Amino acid sequence: MKNWYASVNYGLEKIVSDIVKTYDAQNIKVLDSALTFSCANEINIKCINNLFVVLSAFHSENITEATKKIFRLPFRSPQQNGKTFRVIVMDCGKLRAIPQNIMVEVEKNISRQTKLEVHRANPDIEIWINRRNDGATFFMVRVKKHSPFDKKLKQGELRPDVVDVMLHKARVNKQSIIVDMFGGWGAIAAAVENGRYQKLLIGVSILRNGGGTNMDEVFAGMFSREPDEITSGDYCKPNKQNQEEMTSAYRRAAVTHGAIAVNAGDAWVYAYDKHPDISLYVDGIHANSGGAYLTACVFVSSLFGLHVKDVCEDNTYQSSSNSVRLGQAAWEYASYYGEHKCSPTSAVAVPDGANERIK
Repeated sequence: MKNWYASVNYGLEKIVSDIVKTYDAQNIKVLDSALTFSCANEINIKCINNLFVVLSAFHSENITEATKKIFRLPFRSPQQNGKTFRVIVMDCGKLRAIPQNIMVEVEKNISRQTKLEVHRANPDIEIWINRRNDGATFFMVRVKKHSPFDKKLKQGELRPDVVDVMLHKARVNKQSIIVDMFGGWGAIAAAVENGRYQKLLIGVSILRNGGGTNMDEVFAGMFSREPDEITSGDYCKPNKQNQEEMTSAYRRAAVTHGAIAVNAGDAWVYAYDKHPDISLYVDGIHANSGGAYLTACVFVSSLFGLHVKDVCEDNTYQSSSNSVRLGQAAWEYASYYGEHKCSPTSAVAVPDGANERIK
């Protein structure tokens, strides 16, 4: 059993402590922006920013006292891949420089016990001395660091650490079915596919197989928009390359997990080609009321083989020309080009060339 120190985002300490409990962690202590715990194995989750193996923990009045204690400290050397190291000194949340003669003694002690060589510029391993505001001091080896998420994320994409927290708050486990409504870049679906969850539902096929679900209740809220909210003009053209990447990812996930993929994204491309005057985006990324309405229509048509006008009497389908056109486009796409083609119950006029466009 090893002792660990994990740095986390401020405000998420309690939630992350609950998550590490699911990995059989023990002796969990919640600190400001950090946790300490005992666990046999490394815990690799995105909501932990830095993970350290603690070599020693003690109290010190100041950072000089802490470093002087460490250059005389015996400790058990952890197994690490690498030949070189450097020492990082933190005091009350800030990087600190310590006198050169003290640093040299600290490095000598570490080299003697670990057989590692000092390389301050580009080391294989970082060994930290972290003294906190209350004087609690941790001498530890960093084993995991997540690179900044913001440099890798697309505009509007959920941060992976936020997704970790969301899945935990939703009480997801290995028997859970995850519903992803195609509202962004698929970060939740990707986390589920790459994580420790075994079942994945792409779209809302749970409504088909759940038993006893009242479809009117489920979809009533989707079709409650006022018709003048589904507007024309100021549209943004769907990015077909990005959509192809997302569709491919969802299809792979669906095949892997035996799930149903409702391809609302390509339905947007189809609807735009037919009606480029109807706005689907609020900001170029997220759906406005028109985009949300179109997506809901695709789900209805794909999963239940129904045209939106047949779902519930109190909806906006007949109340504006734009909602009529979007509902019809969803029905056409789901009927003729969707992943799980429904059986049309009424005649649908599909323009020549539509099949070539959607391919």
